[in-house]
Amino acid sequence: MFETLQYTLHSINEDNYSLIETCLEAPPYPLTKLTVNGLTTICSMILLDDNDYIEIDDEKYYIYEYYSDLNAISVSLLLSKLLEDIWIKVYTDNVNRLVFESTALLDFSITGASYNMKQVTGLYNSRFPIISNDNIIYMKSLGFFQSTPILYLVSNVGAKCYQNKDRVYYDQKIVMRIYNSFSPNLPIVCNNAEFSTIVSSNALSNVWFRLVDANFIPIKLTSPLYLSASGEGVNASSDDTGVQEPIQG
Repeated sequence: MFETLQYTLHSINEDNYSLIETCLEAPPYPLTKLTVNGLTTICSMILLDDNDYIEIDDEKYYIYEYYSDLNAISVSLLLSKLLEDIWIKVYTDNVNRLVFESTALLDFSITGASYNMKQVTGLYNSRFPIISNDNIIYMKSLGFFQSTPILYLVSNVGAKCYQNKDRVYYDQKIVMRIYNSFSPNLPIVCNNAEFSTIVSSNALSNVWFRLVDANFIPIKLTSPLYLSASGEGVNASSDDTGVQEPIQG
């Protein structure tokens, strides 16, 4: 019998293309060294949807539409249209950070935003409320217009991850890291040279993989996610079990 099995997987749920749930055939060994060798999808992500909002003076302003392939200019135009009734215009500074200005010369404050709105506006590290100075608020951070700089493929059979944010352990298990160097509507192709993990072969009967951003929030894809993986049989009494799971920092 073969000691290594090869898997080709893809997502099929049109409402959740970032998730793959499956049952994998296991090698005839008590343990399996599982490696996700490659990931492919199209860089077409929903960055804002009808649940997203920005909150001005404790009033939420929802966008009520879906958006992808954003940049600083398109975000500023979107927000200017959204906030025109309260006389706030949004534009960019010389380094593409957003600027909010009251054309009515009134002081105002940004009191909150949805998760996705924080990412595209540069509010992801801000503390609210942010109060205007001379009727203007300058963003201190550049927005993320194609999700966060690093994406992860997580799974119920991956290696546990540690983040420095809040200095706590997260119950997220990583099987692949994807560096965000892709372009809108072009393929994302990533090969894995970092992660493999040894699991009980029985665990392969119920496996899921999910593509998430650097904060472990699921990515909203508009096309299927494809994975290639291998399962190498490991004898529990052999020296192969000395392979250690990677530790993430």
